[in-house]
Amino acid sequence: MNIKIIDNLSDGNRHVERVIQLLENCKEAVLISPFLMPDFNHLFAKLKLGSLQEIELITTLPPNSTEQFSKINSLVSLLDMPAIRGGTLDCQISINNRLHGKIYIFKMPMGKQIAIITSANLTQKGLSYNHEWGVEISDLKTIASIEQSVKSTLEFANITQEELYVLRDRANAFLKDKPETVATPKIDLALTNCLRPTQQIPIDKTATFWLKPIGVTGDPVTPDWPPFDAPTYPLHFHWNPRSVKKGDIMICYGIGAGKVLSVYRVISGPLQIDPADYDEEWMERWSWFVDGENLSPRYGANWFNYDLYLSSLRNEFLNEFPEKLITGNSQSLGALNYKKDKFRLSPEFAQFILEKVYLFNRY
Repeated sequence: MNIKIIDNLSDGNRHVERVIQLLENCKEAVLISPFLMPDFNHLFAKLKLGSLQEIELITTLPPNSTEQFSKINSLVSLLDMPAIRGGTLDCQISINNRLHGKIYIFKMPMGKQIAIITSANLTQKGLSYNHEWGVEISDLKTIASIEQSVKSTLEFANITQEELYVLRDRANAFLKDKPETVATPKIDLALTNCLRPTQQIPIDKTATFWLKPIGVTGDPVTPDWPPFDAPTYPLHFHWNPRSVKKGDIMICYGIGAGKVLSVYRVISGPLQIDPADYDEEWMERWSWFVDGENLSPRYGANWFNYDLYLSSLRNEFLNEFPEKLITGNSQSLGALNYKKDKFRLSPEFAQFILEKVYLFNRY
């Protein structure tokens, strides 16, 4: 892996110069930093916005801290930038109050990506004056893994402009009523209480989790298939799926594609197609079905754009939880080799997959 070291010890190699250069040449930027400059005009006034189309900022908004006052004004200064207010530059803001790392990801034209992993916060001192060091990498898989791991921890995702202005007004009202509290280490104000937490896929407490292959070797799932974005979807089986009950979760997986397609909650008991209604050959073999409520239609519409490969998810899960199971009694996905029409997943691995799916289902 090629790396480059960035530091603030000499002109030409400081973080601010490299960040500006990359912002001017990228299409999308993901800026991850717990501390921010008070006014983003200090950065954007130096920028020539060429191909930049989208900025995603991930930061903190710690409850009961006076930092909330400066942070909310900083975020408003970003959204008040003319390019963002005018709609030519899209901006998303998300919150993770356990964030400590600083990572800047730049997605260039033609698929190239560059990430800076650094000690430098997104502040004037952090980017220019403090003695900070960063490592610049360009390996696509490594960058994608880093971005996905950060986004999977978000507490409040994609805060709207209206929500942000509400938070600013609440902060200003608090300061007006209790100006003396600014000098105290802890205050009775938690702006994040005004926000809705990142919604999770709703799961019944008694649900069983299943992996449901879609497609067959002779007819594999490809990006040309119809999208998996319909509100409901019939999930077909070779045999009567007696063990499947209402409320169970079906994580559908594409044969051939190797990726998660969408997530469904079972909303009907097992049903069977009447032989008189067989109008396609496959119906006789796959005559049993349950109806599934689509819990991830946005993800299902674009599943082919995301790298949620089942084998990679298994490996990532076991690297993080080496003692956990993948299925009810195994750490293997070998059951896929026996062409089963479903098999049971461990609740821990299923929840791990759901968190990844929902990360992309929000947008």
